[in-house]
Amino acid sequence: CASPVPGFYAAGECACYSVHGANRLGGNSLLDAIVFGKIAGRSASAFVLGGGASDGHEREVASESQKLYSRVKNLRELIAGKNVYSLLNRLKALMSEKAGVFRTASALEQALDGIAELREEYKRVFIFGSCIRYCQELVTLIEFDHMLDVAEVIVKGALLRQETRGSHFRTDFNKRNDETWLKHTLMTWTEKGPEVTYRSLNVDKYKPQERKY
Repeated sequence: CASPVPGFYAAGECACYSVHGANRLGGNSLLDAIVFGKIAGRSASAFVLGGGASDGHEREVASESQKLYSRVKNLRELIAGKNVYSLLNRLKALMSEKAGVFRTASALEQALDGIAELREEYKRVFIFGSCIRYCQELVTLIEFDHMLDVAEVIVKGALLRQETRGSHFRTDFNKRNDETWLKHTLMTWTEKGPEVTYRSLNVDKYKPQERKY
């Protein structure tokens, strides 16, 4: 369950194990999280006990903690701005309407434009509540930054994949295309945004087939 980042482990649908193929059955994600959650926990424990966590990372953690502390301090000093819940509701609507099961290039491009607009507005958010202790508004505000990243990755991957596969249905490319698209889409975050690469699919005993029911 190790990621390319030392000490960072992933379990469940945030990880790409390929145990379900391109189209998992309903309910399998819970079993996935339980099984690989246990494996990830054991792996993380072994990493810590093996001394991996003390390999100079404390300074990085302290640095990032200080950055977050400074950001929260600055947010609390603001007296006006955007409501993060309003932005969150707009992101939900945007992704549902433009990047749902049925997708087109034009709708996905509109979604990217909408995400870019939300990024600009997010720069002007502030905390409405006066109490910072157990402040869900603050948690949502911090998480929303990452939600925008994930939304952009989803939309860009869907826009580039010009085929229909599983629950990814492009009405402008309504046929599955194994010759071109039987591969993993990988996203790496850079200073310029997500960088797209691809990884070939290892086909062993069971060859993927089109679902016709």
